[in-house]
Amino acid sequence: MRDAIVLSGWTWRATNVPERLALALARLGLRVLYCENPFSRFNPQQPPHNELANGIYGFRPKLFSHRLNRFATLARWQAAGIAEQILTHAAALSLQNPILFYPCLANLVPLASVFKKQGLPVVYVCMDYPELRLDEHVRVADFVLVIPRAGYHRLKARYGNRIHRIPQPVEVSTALPTASEEPEDLARIPRPRLGYLGHPHQRLNLRLVREIFVANPDWHLVWFGACRELVLPNIHVLDWRPPDELRRLVAHLDVGIMPYDCADEREFHATPLKLFEYFLAGLPVVSTPILHLWEHQGLIYFGDTAEELSCAVTSALREPPDSPLRQLRQQVAARHSIEHLASVLAAILPLGVSHATLVETHFTGST
Repeated sequence: MRDAIVLSGWTWRATNVPERLALALARLGLRVLYCENPFSRFNPQQPPHNELANGIYGFRPKLFSHRLNRFATLARWQAAGIAEQILTHAAALSLQNPILFYPCLANLVPLASVFKKQGLPVVYVCMDYPELRLDEHVRVADFVLVIPRAGYHRLKARYGNRIHRIPQPVEVSTALPTASEEPEDLARIPRPRLGYLGHPHQRLNLRLVREIFVANPDWHLVWFGACRELVLPNIHVLDWRPPDELRRLVAHLDVGIMPYDCADEREFHATPLKLFEYFLAGLPVVSTPILHLWEHQGLIYFGDTAEELSCAVTSALREPPDSPLRQLRQQVAARHSIEHLASVLAAILPLGVSHATLVETHFTGST
């Protein structure tokens, strides 16, 4: 069995795709060196990470400046330094024949090339479609793992059998029961509560959000992070929290909402992790019709305009607590478990995992 190095543009606390990928690899028995987004050498020295989870060891490499990556020669020089730090750390952990995984780090394309020249198999993870410098990433990688269905088919038509589809993963085993205690900061917010499990950034259609919550002052929106463009008395900002506490919050929402901007090509192809956090709780979901959600029609309430989304929210709020739709959503979430992802990775990649380790059948993309 070989070990793994997982690069991330985030932190372990973010629990994004690279973090969940590390968990899946560890559950196959691989030892994983997880590398957070590099930080500047001029910042105060940060202490090294301890073991983040069973078999996963954290490390944050240093760089001089992300701005240097604007210049090709300096980017290659800086990438060599980052790779040397990571490989030194991997050697200290006695990782065996590590395989490298990394998501879209647009300014660090040279980093993957450095690892490939060192003889490591390189696995690129395409989380959204299209992504910056996508073709450059794909040309470097030995294997390309693609989450969005549309992106998978378009890339496979161009690059062939190096392209593989994987499920968007969710940590099913840590799900909390709906009877869990209500978080204190959420308890102060009236119902009905609509939750967006993210920061109000450019991915959202903020115009639609404004129209919906101005027209429906009794509905309350909960999200993480302030938005200067959208300050309303029924929009509430909470602090981000780790996965277990996030599940406890979702259990006390009434609707999960995802008002992505369908006019933007990248957002139209978005593959939101938050969908399966909502589904895991059986929560009704209201969304603009981004492409990735079409395969879940019947489990999601869709709308293109503010009026249509408002009608969708009204329908979602009327959904009975014992609706069979809630159980169906939970079943979909279960098919996107970390264990399921682990099985898919073992079937696709040369990880040296025995057939007995494959605990689930290969992902088919069915709902």
